[in-house]
Amino acid sequence: MVLIAGLSCADRDLTLTVCGVSGVPSTNGEGGRIVSRGSVVFGMSRDPVGAPLFYRDVPLMPSRTREGIVKPLAPAAIPLVTWRLRDVSKPESRVVMEKMPTCANCHSFATDGRRTGSGSCLCRRPTAC
Repeated sequence: MVLIAGLSCADRDLTLTVCGVSGVPSTNGEGGRIVSRGSVVFGMSRDPVGAPLFYRDVPLMPSRTREGIVKPLAPAAIPLVTWRLRDVSKPESRVVMEKMPTCANCHSFATDGRRTGSGSCLCRRPTAC
């Protein structure tokens, strides 16, 4: 069961809507016209979580690039990536790897989850991998 601001989501779907805004809203609520909007619906299961969840904290630091070009994380930000395991019955996650000076092949987990680094590097710095 997931609790968000005291609301149980186990019995109903949760909709997350993100809006793109043009301009900066003022303190009186004016300005900031909505120019795009997207939603996703999450359903929560009552099934137990049988193992810790692996996830990565990756900084949301945009890198300057030409418009329309998706660029990987800036090289200076790679050491900020933290790998974590979270037992959902505990209040905090556990850091399992941090301050990596290079690509750790994060996108290369085997399909059975038993190993990492088995695929190609996606960081576009193959000499560092």
